[in-house]
Amino acid sequence: MKSYILHKVSLWSMAKVGFLVGWIASFLPIALIFFVFFTVVNALSTWLNGLVYHIKLPLPGNFGFDINVIELLKLQSFVDQLNGWAATGFISTLIIVILLTSMVAVFWGIVAALSGLIFNLISKAIGGVRLVVSEDVAKLPAAEAAPQD
Repeated sequence: MKSYILHKVSLWSMAKVGFLVGWIASFLPIALIFFVFFTVVNALSTWLNGLVYHIKLPLPGNFGFDINVIELLKLQSFVDQLNGWAATGFISTLIIVILLTSMVAVFWGIVAALSGLIFNLISKAIGGVRLVVSEDVAKLPAAEAAPQD
């Protein structure tokens, strides 16, 4: 077995990995919530806007009256709000999903970079962290050393 002492991790690499993991992990739940919300709002808006009934009276001519369920239940402001949400459309919903997902990803990138900074401070205080590598990994070809800046 070989052992190494790790003194420092790259904060930029930690931030990139945190951003990527945060974006991947948050895209599916956020996208699912918004697309389900958009679909339900669109269906509810279409259904409520179709609730108008014409009742024909048995009189000569075309006499009758309309019953509008929206007006009857005083739902006009609610239906207007639903129509506004439904009119946002697929592209607007996708933009909101991407913006929220990106904000979550930036947050996780910052968290990962801060955890790398904390690791570096602790590692410096205790003289490094010892890593033990098994023989199977030690048999792999060694990577070329990166140039030092």
